[in-house]
Amino acid sequence: MRLFILVWLCTISVMAAEPKAAAPKAATAATDDGIEDMQQRISDLEQRQKDMNEWYENFYLLGKGRITPFLGDSMSFGGFFESAVTHLYGPDMETQTSGNIHTLGLNIAAQFNEKTRFVTQTLTRLVIPVRNLNNNPNLTPSKRGFTGYLFFSIVAQGYLEYRYSDFFIIQSGLGYTPFGIAAQQREPELFRLRGGSQVIAYDDGDTIGIFSPLWTGLHISGVLPVNRNLGYDAYTFTPVNKVSTLGVGGRLWYKASDNVKVGTSVQSGEQRKGYFFHTDLI
Repeated sequence: MRLFILVWLCTISVMAAEPKAAAPKAATAATDDGIEDMQQRISDLEQRQKDMNEWYENFYLLGKGRITPFLGDSMSFGGFFESAVTHLYGPDMETQTSGNIHTLGLNIAAQFNEKTRFVTQTLTRLVIPVRNLNNNPNLTPSKRGFTGYLFFSIVAQGYLEYRYSDFFIIQSGLGYTPFGIAAQQREPELFRLRGGSQVIAYDDGDTIGIFSPLWTGLHISGVLPVNRNLGYDAYTFTPVNKVSTLGVGGRLWYKASDNVKVGTSVQSGEQRKGYFFHTDLI
């Protein structure tokens, strides 16, 4: 009887021990699956981060596969604004005062690379013009005075420049002519508005004034190889009174110091009543 009981207890003990041995195996398998899943997730995240870094470098740093402004980051701005108040009075007219001239000049330059750049200037003006300055009673209006609003915007300069070297710089488009020191050291439009030199006066219909203030077409300039203090300009322009032809102009100059520069300018072109040939020494 005692033997039977012992065998039965041993059997029960063995049967009860079998489930305890299977539990750790299931837990280990679940842990292994979790580790593999975590490793896969980490691998996916690393791949995504690698793809993101590659995309950022190509898209933002190298500029591949995206639309970018052709001006890029090498862009500079400048300009001016001038507003004027004019007062008219006299014994033969009514006293008048008006804020009649407002001028905005906007300069933009874009440096494409070390040798190539683009430069432009636009002038925008709001003007209340003065009519009949000489108080001629036969004109309309019969007395001098402010009349109406006049608004306009023009391109004063716009050219593409290629600097092959200091000896040869070529520009194509529209710009201010290098004629005399007045047009080179001052803002021509402001200089004219303030009653500056007559060298930049407007054409009167029959003559071209003293010189054409704008070159059109090509402008070549540089310093001379023999002496960097010597320089030259050569350009084409369109005479206002004969727009179907091209004129030519040039300038030779010498820079004695940073504050002293002298030169001689020449300009020749066709106008309504023949040809003109103008020179300047300043």
